[in-house]
Amino acid sequence: MAVARRAGAVNAIDQLIHYLNYAQMLIPGSLYWPLAFGNSPGELEQDAEGVQTLQVLAHTMAYLMKVMAIGQAQLPPPELPKKHYTNFIR
Repeated sequence: MAVARRAGAVNAIDQLIHYLNYAQMLIPGSLYWPLAFGNSPGELEQDAEGVQTLQVLAHTMAYLMKVMAIGQAQLPPPELPKKHYTNFIR
């Protein structure tokens, strides 16, 4: 989730998603990009669409955590292979 006055929130979300993918994490979704706008304390609550998007994200995250807790008892996470590093600079 990102909160911004105006610009930059989408770029912040993009950077976070890159890291989460690299870390092989499951990424819950929402209705829209998880961002809200506000400049001063209390302004974020006036962004009805942003608040709704973050509420749906929170519910999706809670659901995913419950499903993972139930599923791990029956199916353990896969073993990851040893990562290969390649350097093309010769």
